[in-house]
Amino acid sequence: MNAGIAYDRFVANLQLLNDVLAQTTLAERYWLWGGVLLGWAREGRLLDHDAADADFGIFAADEADWLAATPVLA
Repeated sequence: MNAGIAYDRFVANLQLLNDVLAQTTLAERYWLWGGVLLGWAREGRLLDHDAADADFGIFAADEADWLAATPVLA
């Protein structure tokens, strides 16, 4: 797969993840970190070499909501 296409697909998938989670009780209750956050902070976008995975976190208190959102994500 072309690197540009893979990058664009990754960005689209992150947007889709956000859109789906916005419909759950996790809306605005999770955050990105790691390479995705670093790219945004440094360059205002994903880093080209870091568009293969995304790290994000939730509060421990939201674990049940995360589990409940799993079918929606699937």
